[in-house]
Amino acid sequence: MIIENATFHELAKIQDGGICLCCGKRSISISCGVEVGNIFQLGTKYTKSMNMTYADEEGTTQYPSMVLRD
Repeated sequence: MIIENATFHELAKIQDGGICLCCGKRSISISCGVEVGNIFQLGTKYTKSMNMTYADEEGTTQYPSMVLRD
């Protein structure tokens, strides 16, 4: 399967209190983790329960969705 327009982010080097590459502020906080790269169609079940969020291109808070897309 080829996933077009996929973006990849290096998360292993992020540290609590780190500087955001987009805004330049010390705004990164780490509170819990979530499995990355599974094959289960879980949607936002676990990301919502852990309150895991990110800001999209417009600055809107979103929950990562664990869904396989074609």
